[in-house]
Amino acid sequence: MPEPRKLPRGWWRYVVPNLVTCLGIFFTVISVEAAVDGRPIEAAWWGLLVVLTDKADGFFAVRLRGASEFGVQLDSLTDVIAFGLVPGVVVYGFFSTRPELGWTEGVRPWVLRGICGLYTITAALRLARFNVAAQSGPKKYYSGVPTTVTAGILLALFLAVLKYSSPSLARGESGSTLYVWSWLPVHLDTVLPFFPLLLPFGSWGMLSGIRIHKLGRTKHRVTDVLLLSVVLVGYVLAIIRRMPEICGAGALGYVLFATFRQFTRKPDPAPPV
Repeated sequence: MPEPRKLPRGWWRYVVPNLVTCLGIFFTVISVEAAVDGRPIEAAWWGLLVVLTDKADGFFAVRLRGASEFGVQLDSLTDVIAFGLVPGVVVYGFFSTRPELGWTEGVRPWVLRGICGLYTITAALRLARFNVAAQSGPKKYYSGVPTTVTAGILLALFLAVLKYSSPSLARGESGSTLYVWSWLPVHLDTVLPFFPLLLPFGSWGMLSGIRIHKLGRTKHRVTDVLLLSVVLVGYVLAIIRRMPEICGAGALGYVLFATFRQFTRKPDPAPPV
């Protein structure tokens, strides 16, 4: 009778990061369910928590030395499900059920479907390109805005614009913590109807050639500390569900900083002949 197979020593090191990844999938399901059920604020907050789990699984994989090919593939599939699907579902679920925002008549519902569908497709293309490029070895930067960052920016900005618009648009969620700590003297009711048009810009950013340096790898210690501080503050605010305008501004500032460096950096020196 063959002996039962024993688990390798330290097997738990591989389980922990994959469990965190699976937690992100669970949060994604909750986010989609909330969007379909007419709770866009709830859906967007859960989507932002998925951004947190996406970074946490990589952190545990490195710290525990639990990186594996299985974990890489699971993380990639989760990115497609979460960051490719959630922003489009939240946007479509919100604007398709509010005639006052102008997306429910004529050809506009189809335009809205096209915008949201195109976003999901470009997110999948972006991840496929990343997986192919990763086979040539690790790099210090991303080519194009990562799906994680793009989804985080869109969801945070959606919450921020909704926060400073009429509470009646939130309907059953007007009592949400979203409206706590409203400190900007602005009213964005006239801006909110145009929000879906940000999704094509997100699609372009993901497929662009903009170099987005990975956190902690900008060659400038002060810059690294500032970026990491912004990320940590954003994570805390997402967990306590407060001030999405800070989360969105921080992530957007990170992308704009990278874009500025892209157009101002000196060209790489030519190789010696």
